[in-house]
Amino acid sequence: MRHCCVHALALLWLAAPAAVHAQDVAEASVQAEPTAPRPATERRAVPDYDGRPDPGPTPEEVLIWIPRILFGPIHLVLEYLVRAPVGALLTAAEREEWHLFLADFFTWNRRQAGLVPTAFFDFGFAPSVGLYFFWNDLGAEGHMLRGTASFGGVDFLRASVWDRVLLSRAGRVEWSTRVEASTRPDRVFQGLGPLSDQDDRARFRHSFVEGAGRLDIHPWRGSRVSVQVGVGWQSYDPDGYAPVSDDPSLATAVQNGTFPGLPPGFDGYVAYRQRIELRLDTREVAPAPRHGVKLEVMAEQGVDLTSAVDRRWVRYGGVASAFVDIANERVISLHVLADLVDPLGAAEVPFLEQATLGASMLRMPGFLQNQLIGRSAAVATIRYSYPVWVFLDGSLFVSAGNVFDARFAGFDPELLRLAWGFGLASLGDRDHGFELTLAFGTEPFVSGAEIESVRLTVGGQAGFF
Repeated sequence: MRHCCVHALALLWLAAPAAVHAQDVAEASVQAEPTAPRPATERRAVPDYDGRPDPGPTPEEVLIWIPRILFGPIHLVLEYLVRAPVGALLTAAEREEWHLFLADFFTWNRRQAGLVPTAFFDFGFAPSVGLYFFWNDLGAEGHMLRGTASFGGVDFLRASVWDRVLLSRAGRVEWSTRVEASTRPDRVFQGLGPLSDQDDRARFRHSFVEGAGRLDIHPWRGSRVSVQVGVGWQSYDPDGYAPVSDDPSLATAVQNGTFPGLPPGFDGYVAYRQRIELRLDTREVAPAPRHGVKLEVMAEQGVDLTSAVDRRWVRYGGVASAFVDIANERVISLHVLADLVDPLGAAEVPFLEQATLGASMLRMPGFLQNQLIGRSAAVATIRYSYPVWVFLDGSLFVSAGNVFDARFAGFDPELLRLAWGFGLASLGDRDHGFELTLAFGTEPFVSGAEIESVRLTVGGQAGFF
């Protein structure tokens, strides 16, 4: 609808000179004939028919000026420094049909298959380049194949293959299979619990090979029921490093006494996981107003196949969200997240199987991925999203939360951290998209709440489950 409006405005703009010219000719022909001057008359006042005074502005009309004044500077920045220039660039690209040229160059089989170059930069990690492959209706209608490969140096390799089959014509039931492998030397660890400090941040190597299968059922609108099973081999090495950072290796940090030892599960394991997710989403599909609520709950059981008796755990939690579409797809939303992990055996839960925060929108995006780790996590996020282009949305967000000990033991508002920022994200393809995020994260309030982390990301990200 947005691009149709742009084309309509363009047609009006092109037609305007002709209309002005016709008006000038008509006025010239009228002025050529002498006419008698019209007598001056005063405009009659509107009669007071009911005798009641002017009611004046309503309380709602007065109160609406408070958010207008408070958010006025933000609106000016978003409107004239983000939406207007980005929208103009993308409108020009659409007008010149750049997307058609790129689609023809990188795709084949009537654009049902393609191979697209990608790049991703995440401040604090090594950048990477790669390829994204897709093939729709491969061999049969409703069969989709996806693949990615990323390269960030000889120590940074990642590849994944994902296959989806629609089991119903309406796409209400689908089966997906994923195989993924990765190795990189720059994963971060700064301790466990709510008071972990970025000044203690160290780097370690992480390698894994995982395979999983998932059944998705979509009964109504955006609601979903998912069941997933998978196995993953995890390996760690404390001699990590980051080319873009002077953080020490985890081995050096342990040797210097920064940490008492390596985190639990660092000896490696083979994890079997079975998971169920339930999502209730009352929102209608755009262009209908995006009012509504969304409730997501999940439960996952995990076990180390190399130590099935001692190392077992259960993870559970969810997200409750409320959305208000204030006008023209501008949506204000509130999200409350809770995540908990409990051991079922004698051994501690591996550290990357615990509740982690960082990177994703509802998990304190001002921090790096898995920068905050604990036995439980709680986050509240307020987000304002708005359209920048027909395929691109912008958002402002602010979050308060942190990780805590088991079942929120020791929870205190003074332990909360803040994260806020701005983001752009592409719409449409759920399997691969573009994102740009600039976000900040703070220390806990009890430590001063000063900015501790800055996260800048730009590039293409795969959205496989």
